[in-house]
Amino acid sequence: MRRTDRSPPYSSMASLPFSILMVCTGNVCRSPFAEALLRRRLAGSGVAGVEVRSRGTMALVGASVAAEMLPEFARFGLSPNGLVGAQLDQAAAVRADLIVTMSKRQRAWIIEEWPAVGLRTVMLLSL
Repeated sequence: MRRTDRSPPYSSMASLPFSILMVCTGNVCRSPFAEALLRRRLAGSGVAGVEVRSRGTMALVGASVAAEMLPEFARFGLSPNGLVGAQLDQAAAVRADLIVTMSKRQRAWIIEEWPAVGLRTVMLLSL
């Protein structure tokens, strides 16, 4: 059967957002920056229905974005407001449609912890 429209093939999933999870170690530097940047780029491209979040493999839970990252946020016109460290757990990993790690070690750790998410876990530089 050939589809003639651009709607998702599974209509029951059409109302669910696509979920991207950015992952680094402490969740106060790279992954929150990647989260903020990706959100802005998606919004600027008119892409809707994508949820972007970030977590850490050894998160500084509740911590604000690291002070050394603030100049980078400013340089790209991003706001760190509302971004706080959060630990990656099984529920977040399983819920994500795509997990993007900042290093090979993080990707390996995630796949070791939750093998079922391995095929949708990639390293940023491999994209």
